[in-house]
Amino acid sequence: MTCSKIDLATAENWLSRHLLVRAFKQAILNDFTPEDLSYPPDANGNVKLLEALTHFFNFYFCPTIPVRSEHIAAGPGATFVLQNLLTQICAPGEAILVPAPYWSGFDFWLTRQSNITIIPVWSKELGKAPTAELVASLEEAADKADKPVKALLITNPDNPIAHCYAPEVLCALVHFCRRRGLHYVSDEAYALTTFPSETSSLDIPFTSVMSLPRYVIDSHLPYIHVIWSASKAFGSSGARLHNQPLKTAVATASAINVSSFTSTAFSSLLQAKELEAIVGQNQTLIRTNCQVLTDYLKDRSIPFIQVHAGLFVLARLGAVVPRLKEEDLLNLLNSHGVTVGGGHAFHVNESEHGWVRITFSTELPVLVEGIRRIDRALFEIQRE
Repeated sequence: MTCSKIDLATAENWLSRHLLVRAFKQAILNDFTPEDLSYPPDANGNVKLLEALTHFFNFYFCPTIPVRSEHIAAGPGATFVLQNLLTQICAPGEAILVPAPYWSGFDFWLTRQSNITIIPVWSKELGKAPTAELVASLEEAADKADKPVKALLITNPDNPIAHCYAPEVLCALVHFCRRRGLHYVSDEAYALTTFPSETSSLDIPFTSVMSLPRYVIDSHLPYIHVIWSASKAFGSSGARLHNQPLKTAVATASAINVSSFTSTAFSSLLQAKELEAIVGQNQTLIRTNCQVLTDYLKDRSIPFIQVHAGLFVLARLGAVVPRLKEEDLLNLLNSHGVTVGGGHAFHVNESEHGWVRITFSTELPVLVEGIRRIDRALFEIQRE
């Protein structure tokens, strides 16, 4: 196939779009009404969408305390909602703790746009699933911070490493936030992208903070917030907030930014009888594409981190050409018509050279061609 440039850097999911287009067309045709052309009835947002999200959260996230529509604020994207939430929690210049590596977009949207200070907290060993030892690192980072720390931001499943947090680790993190008086913000955008890995007996299943025992979350409930985005499995977003003033503030900032067409399309999808089949097929396609990429990496003896969630793999392409700096490696791949995400953009520790994030959730022929271009770039220069 011929493509001028193949993007394996952006974490977009192309694998179930053909199913979604059909479902969305049907929704607009059957469910869009004249009333949907009006503003939302109040600052809470579109009633149909909130009810659909309520049903969705209660079915897929298994919350200990059932979600009600008044707990939810909907917005045009997870980043938009997260930014609005954290600007309500933090005054300009105040800080949040974020386990590293983390998504590079946080730096722009939270630091540059909202003047929130991010304090990265690195794991002791790259690629290992988070353990309760993370709490000690968070305690140290909070003690050393030169700005007031207001929140802990967790991405579960993780980005870019794509591991899930075990329930006992989540409980320890909530206890840490309660002791410190911090907000616990859980970005669960990749919740529906899990799949069995080759070592499935070792996989840690996804657990939402919403499903932790009541004795863990009850006393800290106004400080626990969940962000979810359909963009990774489908394409919209919602936030579950048990703090009513915060929820009202976020909803007010978000309500008119969600289009009527989007609300109708997703209200229909999230309650459709075929949703389980779409989710299951999406997870199967994700697993298949992931296998294609990891088979190549194993065949070429390129180190990578085994995943069972997400849309990407963290691989050490730099191990093939260790003399190249990261910028030179990315430029080399770009000159061969393929882009990937540089590890340092995701705050992979400076001592860890050569890691990149490769997205595999594009259409399979595009992925195969992207892998061919990566291989040609790496091994042509190796022979020089």
